[in-house]
Amino acid sequence: MFFFVSLVTKAQYPFEKIKSIKFKEYKGWKTIENPKDSLPMLREILISEFDTKKTILKIEQTFAFSLTDSIEYSILKVYRNNRMVNRFEINTQSISEPLPIYVEDINGDGLKDLKIIFPNYGCGNYNVYCQTAILFQNKDQTFKEFIYTDMYENFENRLERDFNNDGKYEIITQSFQNFGKHNYWLFNIYNYTKGKFVNVNYLADYPIMIPLNSHNVTTKISKKKRKEFEIKSPLK
Repeated sequence: MFFFVSLVTKAQYPFEKIKSIKFKEYKGWKTIENPKDSLPMLREILISEFDTKKTILKIEQTFAFSLTDSIEYSILKVYRNNRMVNRFEINTQSISEPLPIYVEDINGDGLKDLKIIFPNYGCGNYNVYCQTAILFQNKDQTFKEFIYTDMYENFENRLERDFNNDGKYEIITQSFQNFGKHNYWLFNIYNYTKGKFVNVNYLADYPIMIPLNSHNVTTKISKKKRKEFEIKSPLK
């Protein structure tokens, strides 16, 4: 009898070895209004027990089109027990629904936060771009939203990591960077501090640059040179 054991393992980026956040996922967007040949389209998702008080959280998305700006966008409304606590807009490139709602305390303040990824579903390399919205919960039960353009490799949620083991998870962003006739993935890290999105690359000698089709940090670019590509903030 012969036993065949696969020695193939999934390659990891350096940060994937660091403790990751454990999100709870909520799926099941429900279409409420869907005109056949026109917009807006309305859909929603419910989180029945958002906190220990069994708060019902509803996220409502209206997908619309601006004739003035010729862009597609979504209006997001967040309700707590039928009371609207947040409203914000996000540019979107596809009417396809976003990923599940990811829920967990990201910044370690004891309050649950929200993360929503809006895939692009474009053509070619444009397909890996997405819009990410992270909503940090305030003490008054509202949320402060941060929206930025990111990459979305293999249709997976890039998990936040605790780089310095302080119980607060850092947010990792990925962008495309060209240097010396070569193309790289550029990774920066941030956290939410005193109401602001702050670059904390100093925690782990970031940013790092990884050649496309690789998972290893390039040795052809010095740490000093990589610092020149640091992105202070991914926010628009």
